[in-house]
Amino acid sequence: MNLENLLYSMAGFSVNMGKDAQHKDQINSISGQAQFVLTKASVEALSNTTNNNETEQSNLPKILFFEELNLSNIAPKLAENPTGEIQADLSVLIDSLNIKQLLFSQTSSSDLPPVATINNINISDINGSAVALSLNEINIDSINSDVILNKDKVLANLVNLTPEETVSSNEAETEIDTSTTSSEQSLAETNNEQAPTTEEPVQSDSADTAFSISLNAINIINSNQINFTDNSVNPTYKRSFMIDELSVGQLCNSKENANNKTPITLKGRSNRYANFAFDGFIQPFADKKTYHIKGDLKELSLPDVSTYMKDALKLVLKSGQLNTKLDVTLVDNEID
Repeated sequence: MNLENLLYSMAGFSVNMGKDAQHKDQINSISGQAQFVLTKASVEALSNTTNNNETEQSNLPKILFFEELNLSNIAPKLAENPTGEIQADLSVLIDSLNIKQLLFSQTSSSDLPPVATINNINISDINGSAVALSLNEINIDSINSDVILNKDKVLANLVNLTPEETVSSNEAETEIDTSTTSSEQSLAETNNEQAPTTEEPVQSDSADTAFSISLNAINIINSNQINFTDNSVNPTYKRSFMIDELSVGQLCNSKENANNKTPITLKGRSNRYANFAFDGFIQPFADKKTYHIKGDLKELSLPDVSTYMKDALKLVLKSGQLNTKLDVTLVDNEID
């Protein structure tokens, strides 16, 4: 991991200790603010060689890179404790988490674009503790993504996290281990037949102690585009999707809010004429998990998708457009 600069600052921090001799070593309250800033941080893939050439090292594939990460107004809170008892309800309030110029998966090849770049991500009003996490809004500004499949239907611009030398070494070790697997397995089966079996009681976590997560909204804003290229078909298939609006409403996994419907809206365009608009809701934490979507897909060019249909239909579509309406509800993995 590379990092150009790290800044951490604190202001107005105070710790209130116990007032009497019995509780003088106990913390009653904490107050103050801090800021945390990282600039030009990158996570790079391992090199296949041990060459320490600076130029070669600088061209290592980037798994993740961002220009700046800023946590502003970090404020730990421990409520006043008049009884002097030890408290465990420490919480941390953060005004905002802001990430600028985020890049995901940039291979060393200059011919391939990164899988995704994002101009800015902002998460506001973060409140976290040992039992809960709440966020106000997540705003994602200007996503540009390139999904490129090679002839083997593998994502060509995804960074390989396993060096080739490691893969070869693992394959060799697997071949060696295979020769002893059958005898070890026979011995294990014999031991299992002789050993008495005992069932241990399964302990489940109580719903009352489950970690709670709540979020008011997720919004994709400004200019967003996904470019898809499939080199595994002939001719090569290319399509672009422009996301004009994508929003997700309030979401919470707490027991009292589990059945609330979280609204979703998706609107956009594809290539020259195609456009789509969908609305719906999700209930991912309800007893019966429900997902509903309703909307229209208009003016999808049939010749553009003929590449995928010609083998099944045994014909090539030379002209035409597809207009369709969608109204689907999925309840516990079954279409209602």
